[in-house]
Amino acid sequence: YSFVVTIIILIVLKYTVGLRVDEEKEVNGIDVSYHGGLAYDYNTQDHSNPAVKVANPPSTNFASMMSPTATQEAKEPIMNV
Repeated sequence: YSFVVTIIILIVLKYTVGLRVDEEKEVNGIDVSYHGGLAYDYNTQDHSNPAVKVANPPSTNFASMMSPTATQEAKEPIMNV
């Protein structure tokens, strides 16, 4: 049932508004032809840097990460129930 109804809907769309855009609009970019602007600014993208930059890179001194510091508050132990 759903296959037949879908085919009927696609045939109606094909002969009314169409299923695809014009080839010229497809080549130029649908975002430009329909929305008047580019979706992405390809000219300013720098591919040499990572896409996401780390706000505070981790320290390379792993020994200091493993030992408690004086600024850390003492936490109550969690009891297993």
